[in-house]
Amino acid sequence: MSDISLRRRPRDSYFLQQTFRTHYPLMTVGSWIPIFRLLAIVYMILGLICFYQNMTVTEYKFEYTDCLSESAIESKKNNTNILYCKDEIDKNPGHICHCQISVYMSSIPKNVYVYYGLEFYYQNYLPYVDSVDNFQLCGLRLTRGECSSNDNETLPTVPCGMIANSMFNDTFVLKKRILARDQSGHTKRYLFPISIIRKNISWKFPERYRNPTVPKNQTLKYVFRNTKKPANWHKPIYELDLDDPTNNGFENEPFINWMQISPFSSLRKAYGYIDHSDNSFTSTGLQDGYYLLQINYSYPVHRFNGKKYIIISNTSSFGGKNYFLSYIFLITSILNSIIAILFYYLDKKYGKVSTQVYDYLYYNYQQDDRLSGKRYSRQ
Repeated sequence: MSDISLRRRPRDSYFLQQTFRTHYPLMTVGSWIPIFRLLAIVYMILGLICFYQNMTVTEYKFEYTDCLSESAIESKKNNTNILYCKDEIDKNPGHICHCQISVYMSSIPKNVYVYYGLEFYYQNYLPYVDSVDNFQLCGLRLTRGECSSNDNETLPTVPCGMIANSMFNDTFVLKKRILARDQSGHTKRYLFPISIIRKNISWKFPERYRNPTVPKNQTLKYVFRNTKKPANWHKPIYELDLDDPTNNGFENEPFINWMQISPFSSLRKAYGYIDHSDNSFTSTGLQDGYYLLQINYSYPVHRFNGKKYIIISNTSSFGGKNYFLSYIFLITSILNSIIAILFYYLDKKYGKVSTQVYDYLYYNYQQDDRLSGKRYSRQ
């Protein structure tokens, strides 16, 4: 052998000669039993934690699909047909029906949120999902959008599309019934209004939802002057929140919430949250007692047998009340326990056979290694 080949020869080390000892675990049915047992315990603990968090949430859900209109009282006095709000808005499209429901609620610790819920409402219909103009929503253009269905319209619809046109537009007023003495000492019933804040209720999408640039000394109304509102809207987009000028246009948070498509037919979206600042009735949450929900009813769902709800609830560290994750964890824990029991039975009945098969194969592999002259070991 020449000196050059000797100098190039690698050192006789475990790393360079690839003769490290390797470990081949004995993967039998019995070796998997502790793994499935551990997974069952972990998922059981997670399921119980989620279940406990849901139990700490206080939630009230009130359906108002068949709410009686206030004019129904006069209709009853005059012996005419009593109208529900759903019938009234059918007879007068675009009309806002006023109704109210009296409810009782136990105390709800803060922070208290108000949601609206819809059932049998499918937002995952493909033409519905595609009916949106993202260039409009980010304020890059206010001309006729990609989702416009009428090319002969004189003014562009802003925002355009079926999603924006079908925006939920019922509004709620919550009042608490209280007993108080007047100046003459007589006890009377009063309705105390509960403030609902409709801001900071949505995820922030600064690049997707952004108002056009407003010229100096002008308002948002000036920017949208050459546009028209969607057909089913009662207000233009620059007047969605008359109490807060910064919560208008494409940056209106109820509008952003509605534009986020729900994949399920039963959905709930944030309407607002109770103002707990400096108020004796709501500083620690909602007190128990009777409340009056006044509803401006104008969103039709009865045409497709849908339902509408008002949900009043607080939250836990995991969010609102939702048992889905709890059930998933508990079912997964039960399945892991069943698999562990099944493997235990198989290990007791066939454990020795599987070990003997493994030893037989392992012995044959060693014989093959010796015959082939390979330099690695299976120890």
